[in-house]
Amino acid sequence: MARGKMSVQEKRDIARRQIMDVSLELFLKKGFEETTTRDIIAKAGILNGSLYNRFKNKDEILISILKDAIADIMRESEEIFRKSKNFMAALSFPGILQLYVASRSVGIAKLIYVVHCRWEAVNIFINIFGDWWTQFVKEFNFASIDSDKSRMILSALIGSIGNMVGYYANGGKADYKDASKHHVLAIATTLGVPVVNLSETLDIVFNLLESGELNFLGHKLSEGLTE
Repeated sequence: MARGKMSVQEKRDIARRQIMDVSLELFLKKGFEETTTRDIIAKAGILNGSLYNRFKNKDEILISILKDAIADIMRESEEIFRKSKNFMAALSFPGILQLYVASRSVGIAKLIYVVHCRWEAVNIFINIFGDWWTQFVKEFNFASIDSDKSRMILSALIGSIGNMVGYYANGGKADYKDASKHHVLAIATTLGVPVVNLSETLDIVFNLLESGELNFLGHKLSEGLTE
């Protein structure tokens, strides 16, 4: 049966997605700071109102891109735990993924670093990841962490990842695997638990990332990340 006409909301969603996709392409190619809303409008082939009816500015576009990326990351973290039952691999995956892509592409590193330098964006990550973090703390009977302390801990861990991403954004060449090891140990220290098998934990994440099958920012990791 032929599909009927698209609803108004469907058309809005498609237009919103088009703006986000075009914006991401420009952010990676030109840089976030160098990209203007005029560039986005021209590239998307839309009228000014089409953009400003959906986004106040390019920062809001970046935040929307971030929310989609976080949703994908959290789904993958849950899948890692479902398959491996290794909670440390699942908890460390979001940070290690950022280190991996940042080490392979200066353009992506710079964009992720822009995100880390904006508290609104970091706060979104803390809110989303915080709920999941709390679930693990309760499930594995770790020492109780109140809400404020949990947010402080997450801020510190996210900040350390942001600094490493900044290192790659400015031309750093260190192996992401070395930084990943320290990230896992930092999480373990924060929770006050030992890492039973560090090599196994890291291999679970490394093998997944290097398979190239994961999607990040709308692209498979095997596509378009190297320069």
